[in-house]
Amino acid sequence: MTALSPQPLPSRNTVLVIEDDHDIRVSVRSLLEDEGYEVHTVTNGLAALSALEHGEDLPCVIVLDLMLPVMDGWDFAERVRKNPRLARIPIVIMSAYDSPPPPAGAVAFIKKPVNMDALLRAISPHCG
Repeated sequence: MTALSPQPLPSRNTVLVIEDDHDIRVSVRSLLEDEGYEVHTVTNGLAALSALEHGEDLPCVIVLDLMLPVMDGWDFAERVRKNPRLARIPIVIMSAYDSPPPPAGAVAFIKKPVNMDALLRAISPHCG
């Protein structure tokens, strides 16, 4: 009998925020840290994908902007869903688009400017 390689479980309080706008990134990070979350931030999809693929711990949720440099949110989400190790991480979209076509794995959509209460409500079912 072959043993299955263990899949890392998502951290119960770690959130990955992928946002290229400095002010939004800092505001979201500050809010989430004030609520007790451990927050990691990156500015583009490629850096986020690399961090997820090479990191030991997985976040309980990803907060994803769609308009990003290097690799946009749709491409990032598609690559995450194709990776069995990452595919089950829920993605909360945070975007200025009015009604974007949702990328794979999106569980919620928060319109910019971000309503922080709505963001917390979208994240809390997946963390904690």
